[in-house]
Amino acid sequence: MAIHSTGRRTYDEVGDIPPDFIDYLHSGVHTGRGTGHQIATTNTIIKGIASHPGVQRLIAQDEICYFAGAKSGRKARNVDLILGPPGPGARFDDTVGMLLGMPKIPLISGEYKTIMTEHGKNAGNRRTDFISHAYDARRHVEDAFVFAVCPVNAADDYYSYTAKQWRHHGDGRTQAARAIDTLSDCLGRQAVDLLWTPVVVANNDEDPAYRVADWLRGFPQPPDGDELGWGNFNETLARACVQMLR
Repeated sequence: MAIHSTGRRTYDEVGDIPPDFIDYLHSGVHTGRGTGHQIATTNTIIKGIASHPGVQRLIAQDEICYFAGAKSGRKARNVDLILGPPGPGARFDDTVGMLLGMPKIPLISGEYKTIMTEHGKNAGNRRTDFISHAYDARRHVEDAFVFAVCPVNAADDYYSYTAKQWRHHGDGRTQAARAIDTLSDCLGRQAVDLLWTPVVVANNDEDPAYRVADWLRGFPQPPDGDELGWGNFNETLARACVQMLR
């Protein structure tokens, strides 16, 4: 099996391939704005943890709910996903298999970003965003469990609808690997507890006939068992739910 290394992390050719988030990139152009990314990521996460036996028990006993797009902090910043004990008015969401509503206490808090182009600049910015999110979450709940999700693009070329031009990355895989190394610095004490960095190959072409959108197989997709891969993310987040809501 081939092994690749960026100097800080080593990846084999087998990566955790998560559920259907990629459908979002297939469906239309990615602008970095709007709710499409948030909905697709939330559905993937909640469906994933809802399959865990411990979380299934919490669901069956109406002891857990989720809410997407909450406002938090002095500047009312958006929090992409929070989980906790159900508050008044929570209702069951058949789409993902869990109660939907504002939790009484935001015990678990997550933020989503993407790095589709300009990897060097954006990786540092996203790392700062995640650390700030962790600080804000723990200002409200001191022992909150904080996670972050950041899909990274490994395509060699990408059309930016912000800049209205094609961005040429050169070796997209190398750019993505370096971005993941930078993002991983937000893990640890006083930062995020858990990070998922799925790697996509997407060119964002306006014409569906030429649009490329798929999960990357191999380097630098975090391999099976890696701390930044889907398997570890799903299992660790589910265990955090069980531990904090039992």
